[in-house]
Parts: sequence; C-alpha cells; structure tokens
Amino acid sequence: MKLSLNITMVGLAIAFLTASRSISEEVTPSLLGLEYVRLPPTLCRGISASLIGKLQNEQYGSLICEQESSSYILIQKLIGYSSTEESIWKILSITKLPKLHQQEFVIQLGCHHLEIKKLTIFAIVRPIKPDDLLVIKAWRVNLIREKLEEVNAQKVVCYTPSPW
Repeated sequence: MKLSLNITMVGLAIAFLTASRSISEEVTPSLLGLEYVRLPPTLCRGISASLIGKLQNEQYGSLICEQESSSYILIQKLIGYSSTEESIWKILSITKLPKLHQQEFVIQLGCHHLEIKKLTIFAIVRPIKPDDLLVIKAWRVNLIREKLEEVNAQKVVCYTPSPW
C-alpha cells in the first residue's frame, strides 16, 4: 500500500494528551505497511515525532498520535526519498495506548531502563513532584522485531525533560 503523504521529523518527543477537537479518521491496523510522505492532516490532532534508532543502516522513527478517543505510538522505518527529496516512511507497528488519566502524559526522551542500557523507552508518566515522574506503564522499542514491547514500569525511570 503506497500513499503520497509527508511528515517532517522533528525532535519533539513529548506529547501532552488533552482533548480539543474531533478526528474524522482513526488509526487502525489497516495503516500497517502504509508508505507515506505526508500523513493525512486530520489523522492526529496532536503529534510528536522523533528518530529512535538505526539498525543495519536502516533509520527508524516514531510517532505519538493523539486522537479524541485514544492515542497511539507508531513505529516506522525510513524507506527512501521522494523525487522532491522528502522522506518516505513505512508504518511497521501500531500500539494503542491505554486511556490517560488526569495529569498523565506520554514521554520518550528522558526515560531509561535500570537494568538494560541503550533502550529506547516510551512511558506513560504522572508528575509527583516538580522534577519527579511516576512511571505508570512503559514499552521498549525492539528494532529487530520492529515493534514496541511492554516492559516492567518499576524498572524504568523518567525525568522531566524541561521545566514545567
């Protein structure tokens, strides 16, 4: 499946998930394998994108896609460039996030696993002190399997990436 859509990868890696408007399209398993240059503008009402790693000369990225009813983490791979030199991405996996409660948000930068170093971690966190975050749920990126895998949240530590 190939669709000419584009997203510019930016270094944003934190998404505050709050309700604001309705979304006409849903992230569904049918997006798996989608090759795109630009995502449909109505797909995510809030989006956070980041580069998450490289394996055997393959570059991987992620999207945290916020929708009215739920939010998702998409793992994707850079598969080439368009004739106008825009990145072409392929969606490899979609992980639906549990409903977030008040003050909870999804974070990727500033998280690490206490036992296994060099993992890219996504976590749902809640502030408990100005510089302290409680990890509610966490996932690691498995670039070999090209998907997220849940990890024990008690073994993940996340720090506030910027002052509130």
